[in-house]
Amino acid sequence: MQDKNTAAKTKRPPQVQLSERELITQERTEKIELLLHLLTHTAHPLVLCGPKNIGKTTCLLFIDKHLRGSRTLARVNCERLNFLDLIKRIGAAVTGARSAPKYSVEQLTAYCQHNELILLLDDAGELQAGVVNQLINLLPQAPGLKLVMAMTHDQFQLKNLTDPALDDCKIVELPPLNQKQCGEYLQSLALKPKINLSLKTLNDAFVNDLYGESHGLPGVIFYEVSKFASTRKRKQLQGKLKLVGGIAVAASLLFALLQQPVPQGPAKTIPIAKIDTNANEGARRQIAIPLQQLNKPAEAPAAAPSLATPAPPSAAPSVDANARAVPANAAPPAAEPPHAAPPKIVTPADAPSWIAEQPQNYYTLQVMVLGDKTAAQRFLRKYNNLPQPLTYFSVSKNLLTKFVVIYGSFSSLADARIQKSQMPNEFKNALERRFKFVQDEIRASEANAGEPN
Repeated sequence: MQDKNTAAKTKRPPQVQLSERELITQERTEKIELLLHLLTHTAHPLVLCGPKNIGKTTCLLFIDKHLRGSRTLARVNCERLNFLDLIKRIGAAVTGARSAPKYSVEQLTAYCQHNELILLLDDAGELQAGVVNQLINLLPQAPGLKLVMAMTHDQFQLKNLTDPALDDCKIVELPPLNQKQCGEYLQSLALKPKINLSLKTLNDAFVNDLYGESHGLPGVIFYEVSKFASTRKRKQLQGKLKLVGGIAVAASLLFALLQQPVPQGPAKTIPIAKIDTNANEGARRQIAIPLQQLNKPAEAPAAAPSLATPAPPSAAPSVDANARAVPANAAPPAAEPPHAAPPKIVTPADAPSWIAEQPQNYYTLQVMVLGDKTAAQRFLRKYNNLPQPLTYFSVSKNLLTKFVVIYGSFSSLADARIQKSQMPNEFKNALERRFKFVQDEIRASEANAGEPN
């Protein structure tokens, strides 16, 4: 039995030829291979990090699919679980039961002292405060427990405030698609039978628009393509229904005409009255118009006599009748209001100094956290005419650089939320943060950058 367990632990993760197609790009395949390598060669908990709809759940499903059978896995969707409920979910996955209400921490620790268990926590940022801390602190007592948690950058930052044990985690960043990869992904979707998307639709303009809307997030691309395909399918169905309806109406009219009875019996003769040519001769003479009158030009009608008194030759210049006299004591016309000041632009290079100038009790909207600098720059170009500054700053931690996009400076939390409710959809999930915490984060990042490796 020991030899079998040893062989399972040292067995190389299976190499599947379809992995690149399932994970969309070669870069994503390399990230999964890095996760599999770390699961075998390190005891640190792992965090699969990336924006919402980047494909973290797909990657966890991929790991579950291709490691199950050779290693023991438990995949749990967290859903605001507390620590005891999470242990029960893990127990149900380990025992294969539908539920395990009596499964305890002691049973999990005893199992992991002699067996390996890879725990995949999807949406781990939804766990209640302190649960990640308790789970990571359990690892020394359960050496066979391997932990992989998927969460967004925002969830990682918030969770790090309540669960500082996350500092001990190894972070694997999941990159978004670039524009070329977005086109290739659309081509692969067009080949799927359930996606009503034609390859002829995938021109450069379509790919550019979809890439700009999705920021290279596969989940958003798939949603937009499905919505486009369903709309197109509905229009095609409506066209077919209209055609069938028209054919049915025409057929019913034709059938009704064919059902009308044909009159029987001898044909009736209608008498034709005789025409007196002499009687109509005088009328023709009255109607006839002489040819000379047709050739004369039409005369203009005589003008009606004017009742107005003619003006003398030396009359003063005419004045517009609609013009009104201006009194001598009238106030001068009001000056035009000055144009609104253009929005202040804070470049990313000036962002740290601008952030340092803001009062610590003021709020800003943290719109998103990206791992790609180009994506952050593209977002700023897209919304370059907002009333308050939109910029980003970079923070580095564990050899990972993130680009945090923020918007505005607000004196109260209520003002920040009111402004967020009036922003475009991409700002609706923004996080309200005090400038004090943003300033502390930048200082901590600069201090880490200055430390020797």
